Amino acid sequence: MKNIINRIKNDKVLFFLSILIIGVFLVLVIRITYSYLAAFINEARENVTIGSDTTDKLEFFEGNPIDLNVTSTTLPEGGGNYAQSTTYRAELTANSTNNTAEDSYYVYFNVTANTLNYTQEGNPEVILTVFQDDTEITNIDGLTYGTYNGVTGFDVTGASGLYAVASDYAITSNSSTTATAQNWTFTLTYLNQSYDQSGNYGNNFNIEFIMNADVKETNEVTLVAENTEIVGSDYTLTNLLGSIGNFEGQTGWSACAYSTSYAKYGSYSCQLNGSAGSPEITSNTTSAWPLDATHIYYGRVEAYVLDATSISAGIYWPVAEPNFVEGVAPTANDWTIVSAVKDRSSFTSGNYPLRLDFNNNNIAGTMYFDGAMLIDLTATYGASYPDKDYLDSHLVYFNDTANTKTINALDSATFKVNNTNNYSAVTCTNNATASIDEFGTITVQSITADTVCKLGA
Repeated sequence: MKNIINRIKNDKVLFFLSILIIGVFLVLVIRITYSYLAAFINEARENVTIGSDTTDKLEFFEGNPIDLNVTSTTLPEGGGNYAQSTTYRAELTANSTNNTAEDSYYVYFNVTANTLNYTQEGNPEVILTVFQDDTEITNIDGLTYGTYNGVTGFDVTGASGLYAVASDYAITSNSSTTATAQNWTFTLTYLNQSYDQSGNYGNNFNIEFIMNADVKETNEVTLVAENTEIVGSDYTLTNLLGSIGNFEGQTGWSACAYSTSYAKYGSYSCQLNGSAGSPEITSNTTSAWPLDATHIYYGRVEAYVLDATSISAGIYWPVAEPNFVEGVAPTANDWTIVSAVKDRSSFTSGNYPLRLDFNNNNIAGTMYFDGAMLIDLTATYGASYPDKDYLDSHLVYFNDTANTKTINALDSATFKVNNTNNYSAVTCTNNATASIDEFGTITVQSITADTVCKLGA
């Protein structure tokens, strides 16, 4: 072997060939070894599961539904109260990186149907009690909290629509394996009063509870019930003009040509004809209406014109400056609300007629008026009266007096009215639809923003 090595060393050609052969062999070994090693590593990688971080998780769990059906069995004479409860739950689990999480959510209840009445005025029939774990909720906008017949909670006898129980309610978690739970217990109690409650037998109260990560978008719907009562009504309004504001009686106004060409409420309107030689045409009420100089008033009429060029409408009450509202330009071929909320402090308290103005500015033309109203806001709302825009969008014309109730609704709503006057028609704005049954339950559907429905004969 030694001789072979010496021979290779002494022979330059053999030495060079030997080095070359060894180099090729090493390259082949490296490549073969790498390919096996790479295959092994790749195969191993396919079998490796790499753990990832978890995220915060907010979940909601529903309880059983509640549906109070009032019968002589569920509410026996001389028996106890009739109550049902349900518990809803929110759970928050933290992420696995830092094991902490903060979030918030919303809690609502939605009265989907309510045909109950107050069988004795001023005494609640149904009470809602709400607990978040061991803490009682004592404030819900739109509801009255108190103790009734030994039961503490909210009077929901006349409730309808959506109510916010908690908004942006905080919840925290310090674990990625064990969730933080917040329990909401709702109890509906039908009070078994000492007086006769059989008037509610066969009626029911349906309610759903909602827990949501985001705020629920609702629409307001207002029922205006002319000369009849809404169960749980918000306000009773009086139109000081009585029943002359819709011009159906064809009396009570000077200079009106009572017309059936265009009418918003009923069949007639007040038609005023302007000429090229006159800057304005007016119509006064033939009666005077009581004014308290310390009160705030809402005055309103709706105007219709075929050509709205360079003309306007207004109201004077009293018939003197300063005006109540002037210079409102109507939209052609549509009814335009002409209204204002005003104090009358510059006048002396007393009785004054009201005037409608068609400011034709010496242009021949015609304006139609309908739905004239005058409402004492101070007498109705006190110091916290709504503004003009709210009244414009939440009222329609009514005769004499009307009860109103405004609720927040998701997509439908129910109202209950005293149906002794046998009203049967409900008309709504914004393409909403409504119906009334023989028991005075009004159902409104397809509600959009600022929907107003009026109960009529």
